[in-house]
Amino acid sequence: MRNPIFAVVQPPVHSAPIGHPPTWDAAMNRSGGRCECTGACGRTHSRTEFRCDRHHDRGGVRLLVAPADLTLSPERATHTPLADLRVWCPDCHRLTRRRQTEAARERARQESAADEAPTLFEL
Repeated sequence: MRNPIFAVVQPPVHSAPIGHPPTWDAAMNRSGGRCECTGACGRTHSRTEFRCDRHHDRGGVRLLVAPADLTLSPERATHTPLADLRVWCPDCHRLTRRRQTEAARERARQESAADEAPTLFEL
């Protein structure tokens, strides 16, 4: 039998947000503490019911709550209503943000190219 004096006792890991805890709690409760990505990151998550299977505080994963539109400025993101927030694992958040940023750049490039398109007659 082991001596309890030498037992290593660690408290359960639970990370809380720095921001507005009631909003974070509501989003986490809605998601069941699971990443809400359904493929926006570019992965299909086909082995896990087409939704990311990462859970908060399991396996060292700390989920975060952020807008579904990850291209928002920090100022606009702070005013995002709960319905437009998503729970993200760090990997899905990073990949989705990259994809959304690239898509926004491409849209801006196409819009600027359309504005400068050559015309048959110059005015």
